[in-house]
Amino acid sequence: MKRRLIKIDPIRYEMFLHRLWAIGEEGRMTLQRVTASPIVSQGGECMSSFYDSKGTMVLACSGHLRFAAATSDAINNLKQRFEKSPGFFDGDQFFFNDPYVAGSHTYDMMIVKPIFYQGELIAWTATSTHTADTGGLLRGGAYEIFHEGICVPGLKIVEKDEFREDVFRTLTGMCRDPQYVGLDVKAMIAGNNICAKRYLGLVEKFGLKFVQMAGEKMIEDSEAKSRAKLRSMPDGTWVTRQYVTTLDRKTRKSVAQQLYCTMTKKRDELHFDFTGTSPQTDTDHNSTLPSTIAHLALALTNTLFWDVPWSDGKMRPVKIHVPEGSILNCKYPAACGAGPRIGNVLVSTVCEAVAKMIYASGRYDDVNASTTGNLEFVGGPGYFYGGHTREGIAVAQGLYDIHGAGMGAAPHRDGVNTGGHMNIPSAGITDVERIEMQYPFLYFTRSHNCDGSGFGQYRGGMGSYRIYLIYGSKDCSVDYKPYGGVAQGGFDGQLSNLSYLRLERLQRRLQTLRRRRPRRLRSRRRLSHRHRRHPRDGSSGLGSAR
Repeated sequence: MKRRLIKIDPIRYEMFLHRLWAIGEEGRMTLQRVTASPIVSQGGECMSSFYDSKGTMVLACSGHLRFAAATSDAINNLKQRFEKSPGFFDGDQFFFNDPYVAGSHTYDMMIVKPIFYQGELIAWTATSTHTADTGGLLRGGAYEIFHEGICVPGLKIVEKDEFREDVFRTLTGMCRDPQYVGLDVKAMIAGNNICAKRYLGLVEKFGLKFVQMAGEKMIEDSEAKSRAKLRSMPDGTWVTRQYVTTLDRKTRKSVAQQLYCTMTKKRDELHFDFTGTSPQTDTDHNSTLPSTIAHLALALTNTLFWDVPWSDGKMRPVKIHVPEGSILNCKYPAACGAGPRIGNVLVSTVCEAVAKMIYASGRYDDVNASTTGNLEFVGGPGYFYGGHTREGIAVAQGLYDIHGAGMGAAPHRDGVNTGGHMNIPSAGITDVERIEMQYPFLYFTRSHNCDGSGFGQYRGGMGSYRIYLIYGSKDCSVDYKPYGGVAQGGFDGQLSNLSYLRLERLQRRLQTLRRRRPRRLRSRRRLSHRHRRHPRDGSSGLGSAR
């Protein structure tokens, strides 16, 4: 079907496009400056984005791409449910975190703000964060969505520019650390305020009609570039499968789950069929359909559409079929707290299929393996924590040393060492000094792994490892599960590995080392034996820490 071509001044259009991108980045950085969460302020798990009056994404900034792909659904759901009552007014902002509508799990919180000009709703802006806590069971304990804390399909937290203290205290009061979560909420509101104000400045400068036409053109251009990229690729069908293991709650044994992807490319369209994927589980290792679609969009942005503007237009040539009741389309009210872990394996599964297609086209420099394809532990083991700090403050969430991940290799080069997070262009690794201030931990080291992973001529980039001590807490617990992605081999990179020690165990280990001969201390692997890499599959062999 032919679409009408939008014709506007190309120079003014480029000025508007770059200015809008800069505004989105300003909103994201405002969010990161206001919050105290290391997940957001350092890890970069946040997003600012813009939408037209219908809720179609016009442009997203360089934050977490999963959020950008999900918020359109949230806006459309808000319009269906709440347009008449309580209605949308100038100065309103809505809180949202329902993963069965948008997002990946209840920890993905977003605040949506309608933008009005001269009494007319002309656009939306939204900010999102991966927030510390929702007040539910700690990770791994839930088997229904009801166990995973607050789950809000839409709640007006700012009404006509008046901050709703009652709503704010109700939401944060259900979390373990209200101040921690509250700062994330206020940071999102601050980011929206910046984006809305600057957007109205563009309307004043360029005119409302031009701004609306430019937004339509961004979406049209994204679709046109996506279809052009697909037309340059060979037609064909590629099948990939990867595995993730989950814990059977009855037998307490690990059970393998398959993610099966059939990707078919024909002319300028791409079809994904996940028939053959394992059924949903009775744990929190499930992905809702919105989460699956968001991670699929994320994977395509990483590998195929990296040079296409980030709007909803880039996904129009993509068709998706996911069987209901599978681990990638769980039925309500299944728990989905580990949805991003399933999503990471999905990203790797899709990236493998896309890489095969790109390789068949002869564009070898564009082929890049995924970061998480051959890990035994999706996301790294034991980085979600519970308990209290030495000051008695609840520890609600985890650390993001995993953002120091090695990037996947290419056909003619090694992967980049600790290159970052494939899903978050603006991601950063957590700062050690701030970790020690906010968490009951003391770090001994954080460094590169001894080698990359994957077998083949070129290795994946080296990930990082860290060794640290639980300090000053009597009840610190770790969400350590010896299951995750099954090793696949290939050119993939490594995420970061973990060893943590309790004080009494460290003291015993140091006493043992003092009694040994000095030559035994020359091997750094005596202390970091958990970081050994299996030479045949390139994965990380990690032992449990007690």
